[in-house]
Amino acid sequence: MTAFLAQHTKILSKIFCILIGLVGLFPQACFGASIVGPGTGHDEPWFTGPLLSPSARVIPVGHFNLEPYLFHNVTIGAYDNKWKSHPVPTFNQVVFQCHSKTGIYKNFDFTIVPQSFYSYSQGSHAASFGDLPIAIGYQLYEGKPDDYLTYAKFSITEIFPTGNYDQFDEDLAITEASGQGSYLTNLNLTISKLVKLKHNKYFSWRCNLTISIPSPASIRGQSIYGGGKGTRGTIYPKTGLLFFAGAEYTLTKKIVLACDFQALYFPKGRFKGVTIIPVIDPETIQFGLAPAIEYNFNSSMGIIAGVWFSFAGKNANRFINGVAAFNYSF
Repeated sequence: MTAFLAQHTKILSKIFCILIGLVGLFPQACFGASIVGPGTGHDEPWFTGPLLSPSARVIPVGHFNLEPYLFHNVTIGAYDNKWKSHPVPTFNQVVFQCHSKTGIYKNFDFTIVPQSFYSYSQGSHAASFGDLPIAIGYQLYEGKPDDYLTYAKFSITEIFPTGNYDQFDEDLAITEASGQGSYLTNLNLTISKLVKLKHNKYFSWRCNLTISIPSPASIRGQSIYGGGKGTRGTIYPKTGLLFFAGAEYTLTKKIVLACDFQALYFPKGRFKGVTIIPVIDPETIQFGLAPAIEYNFNSSMGIIAGVWFSFAGKNANRFINGVAAFNYSF
């Protein structure tokens, strides 16, 4: 099954994107729907999610949004260079993130995401602070009722390498890992659309494309890139691409179904230095899905929970991830 999905991933992803596009461009044809947008006067639905795709809407000035996340990631295998999955020792990682957003000026918002990690594998465990993302977002577009898009947002995220990535204790099975070691500059474009369907149902979709530009990182000893005692040098990661597409559908006013599609691509990096144990940063491709369900208490408070899992990849982890989040706006 995995081999089949790997061979057909490009086709599946294209079909997914085309369907999302058709929903956005022709909502009446697809769902017998009317278009909902700012200023329509419709009673807009309550949404918390989806799990992965970021919002295309800037937080208004004077308002805040808090969304703590809890992830339990279990690495159950590894995809090799030929897209085949192989078993590896089970690696568990519990991640806590707190997404904090606030409006700072008209059409601008500010986001900070502190995060911490607790990992355990093969009888070893460790806890540490993770890399720190900080972002500035700008509202490129806010649509009118008959427009093809509801919102478009551009943001710049800088991820500071505050997590552990090298000089690991070789007896701890890399449970100390909590970062990439590189300053990452992410350029993000997110678009979204809200559509009212028949029988007072709503459908919302959003797409995000991120260009991730990493800086070189110095390595000492064992690291997330490999190496061991005596390793000294610099890893030069390459610019990568990340794509997320998410959708939500209201079952009732409070209960919503959600799903995300995730894809990432990072070219092969290079290492310059001295090592006996190889240091590698291979070409990496990974695809995943994240179905979820939401319960919204009101228009400003809700919870969401689901499962995020990989279904194909190249030189990437095969994982299954339990995710839960609480969203509160005020």
